[in-house]
Amino acid sequence: MLGNQTVEAAHQALMNSQGHRENILKADYTNVGIGIVDGGPYGKMFVQMFKG
Repeated sequence: MLGNQTVEAAHQALMNSQGHRENILKADYTNVGIGIVDGGPYGKMFVQMFKG
């Protein structure tokens, strides 16, 4: 789980993380789920789930 204040900042943080970036760009996945919760210590919480 990643906390951030904006969608753009969360996306940038995920793409700057080698492990997250590899998962996001992996061609094996057939489904991707994204959840956003408004609130918490960072302002928003972002969750990604990859299924393949």
